Amino acid sequence: MAGPADPCDQQAITWCVALELDPGSDHTIDRPAGYAFWRSYQASHWPGPRLGWVTQEPETGKPLRRPLFGVDGEQDLWTFRRIRYGRHVNPPVNDVTLVNWPQIDYWLSPVTGVSTEERATGLARARDLTRSFVYWLQTEAPRPGGGAGYPMLRPCGDPLGTTDGLAAAPYIREARRIRAERTVLEQHVGVDARPGADGAEQCLDNAALVHGAVALRDLVERQGQVFKWRKRRFRSGTGRTRTHLSSPCVVAYPISRLADMA
Repeated sequence: MAGPADPCDQQAITWCVALELDPGSDHTIDRPAGYAFWRSYQASHWPGPRLGWVTQEPETGKPLRRPLFGVDGEQDLWTFRRIRYGRHVNPPVNDVTLVNWPQIDYWLSPVTGVSTEERATGLARARDLTRSFVYWLQTEAPRPGGGAGYPMLRPCGDPLGTTDGLAAAPYIREARRIRAERTVLEQHVGVDARPGADGAEQCLDNAALVHGAVALRDLVERQGQVFKWRKRRFRSGTGRTRTHLSSPCVVAYPISRLADMA
Protein backbone atom coordinates (compact mmCIF):
# COMPACT_ATOMS: atom_id res chain seq x y z
CA MET A 1 0.00 0.00 0.00
CA ALA A 2 1.21 3.46 -0.83
CA GLY A 3 2.09 6.05 1.79
CA PRO A 4 3.82 5.91 5.15
CA ALA A 5 3.08 3.13 7.61
CA ASP A 6 0.54 3.89 10.32
CA PRO A 7 0.59 1.50 13.29
CA CYS A 8 -2.90 2.68 14.25
CA ASP A 9 -4.36 1.22 11.06
CA GLN A 10 -5.73 -1.76 12.92
CA GLN A 11 -8.61 -4.14 12.45
CA ALA A 12 -11.51 -3.95 14.87
CA ILE A 13 -11.34 -6.08 17.98
CA THR A 14 -14.12 -8.33 19.27
CA TRP A 15 -14.95 -9.22 22.85
CA CYS A 16 -16.77 -12.50 22.35
CA VAL A 17 -19.52 -13.87 24.57
CA ALA A 18 -21.06 -17.33 24.92
CA LEU A 19 -24.86 -17.52 24.95
CA GLU A 20 -26.97 -20.46 26.06
CA LEU A 21 -30.50 -20.94 24.71
CA ASP A 22 -32.62 -21.70 27.78
CA PRO A 23 -36.27 -21.83 26.61
CA GLY A 24 -38.94 -20.62 29.00
CA SER A 25 -36.57 -18.64 31.20
CA ASP A 26 -35.61 -15.00 31.62
CA HIS A 27 -31.90 -14.19 31.91
CA THR A 28 -32.07 -10.49 31.08
CA ILE A 29 -28.92 -8.73 32.28
CA ASP A 30 -28.76 -5.27 33.80
CA ARG A 31 -28.86 -2.46 31.25
CA PRO A 32 -25.22 -1.63 30.38
CA ALA A 33 -23.98 1.88 31.10
CA GLY A 34 -23.32 2.65 27.43
CA TYR A 35 -26.48 1.09 26.02
CA ALA A 36 -28.07 4.37 24.95
CA PHE A 37 -24.96 5.27 22.95
CA TRP A 38 -24.66 1.93 21.17
CA ARG A 39 -28.40 1.77 20.50
CA SER A 40 -28.27 5.07 18.58
CA TYR A 41 -24.81 4.69 17.03
CA GLN A 42 -24.47 4.04 13.31
CA ALA A 43 -21.14 4.40 11.52
CA SER A 44 -21.13 6.22 8.20
CA HIS A 45 -19.93 3.12 6.35
CA TRP A 46 -22.34 0.68 8.04
CA PRO A 47 -25.74 -0.18 6.47
CA GLY A 48 -27.73 -0.11 9.71
CA PRO A 49 -27.71 0.62 13.44
CA ARG A 50 -24.89 -0.96 15.43
CA LEU A 51 -27.41 -3.00 17.39
CA GLY A 52 -29.41 -4.69 14.67
CA TRP A 53 -29.67 -7.63 12.31
CA VAL A 54 -28.16 -5.88 9.27
CA THR A 55 -24.41 -6.20 8.68
CA GLN A 56 -22.28 -6.29 5.52
CA GLU A 57 -21.20 -8.89 3.04
CA PRO A 58 -17.42 -9.13 3.60
CA GLU A 59 -16.60 -9.13 -0.11
CA THR A 60 -18.99 -6.55 -1.55
CA GLY A 61 -19.92 -4.33 1.39
CA LYS A 62 -23.60 -4.79 0.47
CA PRO A 63 -26.14 -4.96 3.30
CA LEU A 64 -26.59 -8.46 4.69
CA ARG A 65 -29.41 -9.44 7.00
CA ARG A 66 -29.08 -12.62 9.01
CA PRO A 67 -31.72 -13.60 11.57
CA LEU A 68 -30.94 -15.14 14.93
CA PHE A 69 -32.60 -18.42 13.98
CA GLY A 70 -32.88 -19.56 10.37
CA VAL A 71 -35.85 -21.18 8.63
CA ASP A 72 -35.68 -23.66 5.73
CA GLY A 73 -31.92 -23.55 5.37
CA GLU A 74 -31.66 -19.78 5.79
CA GLN A 75 -28.25 -18.67 7.03
CA ASP A 76 -28.63 -17.57 10.62
CA LEU A 77 -26.42 -16.27 13.40
CA TRP A 78 -27.11 -18.91 16.02
CA THR A 79 -25.59 -21.85 14.16
CA PHE A 80 -22.78 -19.74 12.68
CA ARG A 81 -20.48 -20.39 15.64
CA ARG A 82 -22.52 -22.80 17.73
CA ILE A 83 -20.19 -24.70 20.05
CA ARG A 84 -22.73 -27.06 21.63
CA TYR A 85 -25.66 -28.70 19.88
CA GLY A 86 -27.88 -30.00 22.63
CA ARG A 87 -29.50 -32.79 20.62
CA HIS A 88 -26.21 -34.57 20.16
CA VAL A 89 -26.40 -35.88 23.71
CA ASN A 90 -28.98 -37.92 25.59
CA PRO A 91 -30.76 -36.53 27.45
CA PRO A 92 -30.65 -33.32 25.40
CA VAL A 93 -29.10 -30.16 26.85
CA ASN A 94 -29.31 -26.51 25.87
CA ASP A 95 -27.51 -25.15 22.82
CA VAL A 96 -24.59 -22.79 23.33
CA THR A 97 -23.21 -20.47 20.66
CA LEU A 98 -20.11 -18.28 20.68
CA VAL A 99 -20.95 -14.75 19.57
CA ASN A 100 -18.18 -13.50 17.32
CA TRP A 101 -20.47 -11.58 15.01
CA PRO A 102 -19.94 -8.27 13.18
CA GLN A 103 -22.37 -6.51 15.53
CA ILE A 104 -19.81 -6.58 18.34
CA ASP A 105 -16.74 -5.55 16.36
CA TYR A 106 -15.29 -2.56 18.21
CA TRP A 107 -13.57 -0.01 15.97
CA LEU A 108 -13.83 3.29 17.82
CA SER A 109 -10.22 3.26 19.00
CA PRO A 110 -7.08 1.11 18.71
CA VAL A 111 -5.92 -0.95 21.69
CA THR A 112 -2.51 -2.03 20.40
CA GLY A 113 0.47 0.33 20.40
CA VAL A 114 -1.30 2.96 22.50
CA SER A 115 -0.92 4.16 26.09
CA THR A 116 -2.05 2.03 29.02
CA GLU A 117 -4.93 4.42 29.66
CA GLU A 118 -6.08 4.41 26.02
CA ARG A 119 -5.91 0.63 25.92
CA ALA A 120 -7.95 0.29 29.11
CA THR A 121 -10.59 2.68 27.78
CA GLY A 122 -10.84 0.85 24.46
CA LEU A 123 -11.14 -2.56 26.10
CA ALA A 124 -13.80 -1.30 28.50
CA ARG A 125 -15.84 0.11 25.62
CA ALA A 126 -15.48 -3.13 23.67
CA ARG A 127 -16.88 -5.05 26.64
CA ASP A 128 -19.68 -2.51 26.96
CA LEU A 129 -20.57 -2.94 23.28
CA THR A 130 -20.81 -6.70 23.69
CA ARG A 131 -22.94 -6.44 26.82
CA SER A 132 -25.13 -3.85 25.09
CA PHE A 133 -25.68 -6.21 22.17
CA VAL A 134 -26.63 -9.02 24.56
CA TYR A 135 -29.08 -6.70 26.32
CA TRP A 136 -30.54 -5.66 22.96
CA LEU A 137 -30.95 -9.31 21.97
CA GLN A 138 -32.75 -10.03 25.22
CA THR A 139 -35.05 -6.99 25.23
CA GLU A 140 -35.46 -5.26 21.88
CA ALA A 141 -34.35 -7.50 19.02
CA PRO A 142 -37.26 -7.79 16.55
CA ARG A 143 -38.66 -11.31 16.26
CA PRO A 144 -39.88 -12.56 12.86
CA GLY A 145 -43.27 -13.60 14.24
CA GLY A 146 -43.81 -10.30 16.01
CA GLY A 147 -42.74 -9.03 19.37
CA ALA A 148 -39.24 -8.28 20.55
CA GLY A 149 -36.48 -9.76 22.63
CA TYR A 150 -35.08 -13.16 23.47
CA PRO A 151 -34.84 -13.15 27.28
CA MET A 152 -34.09 -16.88 27.23
CA LEU A 153 -30.54 -16.16 26.03
CA ARG A 154 -28.21 -16.62 28.98
CA PRO A 155 -24.62 -15.36 29.00
CA CYS A 156 -22.85 -18.63 29.65
CA GLY A 157 -19.46 -18.49 31.31
CA ASP A 158 -18.90 -22.23 31.72
CA PRO A 159 -17.22 -22.80 28.31
CA LEU A 160 -15.04 -19.71 28.75
CA GLY A 161 -14.09 -20.01 32.40
CA THR A 162 -15.74 -16.71 33.35
CA THR A 163 -18.69 -15.72 35.49
CA ASP A 164 -20.35 -13.22 33.14
CA GLY A 165 -20.24 -15.18 29.88
CA LEU A 166 -17.77 -12.84 28.21
CA ALA A 167 -14.46 -14.23 27.02
CA ALA A 168 -11.53 -13.97 29.41
CA ALA A 169 -9.74 -11.75 26.88
CA PRO A 170 -10.68 -9.92 23.68
CA TYR A 171 -10.00 -11.18 20.18
CA ILE A 172 -7.30 -8.75 19.03
CA ARG A 173 -6.54 -9.49 15.40
CA GLU A 174 -3.49 -7.25 15.35
CA ALA A 175 -1.78 -9.66 17.74
CA ARG A 176 -0.59 -11.28 14.52
CA ARG A 177 2.01 -8.51 14.14
CA ILE A 178 5.19 -10.31 15.09
CA ARG A 179 8.85 -9.55 14.57
CA ALA A 180 9.75 -12.46 12.35
CA GLU A 181 13.22 -13.45 11.22
CA ARG A 182 11.83 -13.17 7.72
CA THR A 183 8.43 -11.71 6.82
CA VAL A 184 6.75 -13.23 3.76
CA LEU A 185 5.35 -10.40 1.61
CA GLU A 186 3.24 -10.12 -1.50
CA GLN A 187 6.53 -9.61 -3.34
CA HIS A 188 7.45 -13.19 -2.42
CA VAL A 189 4.11 -14.74 -3.38
CA GLY A 190 2.21 -12.65 -5.94
CA VAL A 191 3.41 -13.01 -9.52
CA ASP A 192 2.19 -9.52 -10.43
CA ALA A 193 4.74 -8.13 -7.98
CA ARG A 194 7.48 -10.40 -9.37
CA PRO A 195 7.93 -9.62 -13.09
CA GLY A 196 8.87 -12.69 -15.09
CA ALA A 197 7.89 -15.15 -12.36
CA ASP A 198 5.19 -17.77 -12.83
CA GLY A 199 4.87 -18.72 -9.18
CA ALA A 200 5.85 -17.90 -5.64
CA GLU A 201 9.44 -17.68 -4.48
CA GLN A 202 10.72 -20.93 -3.03
CA CYS A 203 11.18 -20.49 0.73
CA LEU A 204 12.69 -23.55 2.37
CA ASP A 205 12.08 -22.25 5.88
CA ASN A 206 8.39 -21.32 5.50
CA ALA A 207 5.07 -23.11 5.43
CA ALA A 208 2.81 -22.96 2.39
CA LEU A 209 -0.38 -20.93 2.34
CA VAL A 210 -2.69 -23.32 0.56
CA HIS A 211 -5.99 -21.55 0.92
CA GLY A 212 -6.95 -18.20 2.38
CA ALA A 213 -10.49 -17.18 3.26
CA VAL A 214 -10.64 -13.42 3.58
CA ALA A 215 -11.86 -12.43 7.04
CA LEU A 216 -10.97 -8.76 7.33
CA ARG A 217 -12.65 -6.35 9.70
CA ASP A 218 -12.99 -2.59 9.44
CA LEU A 219 -10.15 -0.39 10.63
CA VAL A 220 -10.53 1.57 13.82
CA GLU A 221 -11.87 5.10 13.71
CA ARG A 222 -9.41 7.93 13.39
CA GLN A 223 -10.51 11.55 13.26
CA GLY A 224 -14.17 10.54 13.15
CA GLN A 225 -13.86 8.21 10.19
CA VAL A 226 -13.74 4.46 9.86
CA PHE A 227 -11.07 3.45 7.36
CA LYS A 228 -11.94 0.41 5.28
CA TRP A 229 -9.48 -2.30 4.39
CA ARG A 230 -8.72 -2.48 0.71
CA LYS A 231 -9.81 -5.89 -0.46
CA ARG A 232 -6.62 -7.00 -2.17
CA ARG A 233 -6.14 -10.44 -3.64
CA PHE A 234 -3.21 -11.38 -5.75
CA ARG A 235 -2.34 -14.15 -8.16
CA SER A 236 0.18 -16.66 -6.86
CA GLY A 237 0.71 -18.23 -10.25
CA THR A 238 -1.12 -19.75 -13.21
CA GLY A 239 -3.73 -22.23 -12.03
CA ARG A 240 -2.94 -21.56 -8.38
CA THR A 241 -5.25 -20.49 -5.61
CA ARG A 242 -5.77 -16.79 -5.02
CA THR A 243 -4.94 -15.80 -1.49
CA HIS A 244 -4.61 -12.82 0.81
CA LEU A 245 -1.58 -12.26 3.00
CA SER A 246 -3.37 -10.45 5.79
CA SER A 247 -6.07 -13.06 6.36
CA PRO A 248 -5.74 -15.03 9.59
CA CYS A 249 -7.97 -17.81 8.27
CA VAL A 250 -5.42 -19.84 6.38
CA VAL A 251 -4.54 -23.49 6.23
CA ALA A 252 -0.79 -23.69 6.75
CA TYR A 253 0.96 -26.96 6.06
CA PRO A 254 4.38 -27.83 7.50
CA ILE A 255 7.19 -28.25 5.00
CA SER A 256 7.23 -32.00 5.67
CA ARG A 257 3.76 -32.27 4.13
CA LEU A 258 4.43 -30.31 0.96
CA ALA A 259 5.76 -33.35 -0.89
CA ASP A 260 2.57 -35.25 -0.08
CA MET A 261 0.51 -32.48 -1.67
CA ALA A 262 2.52 -32.21 -4.88
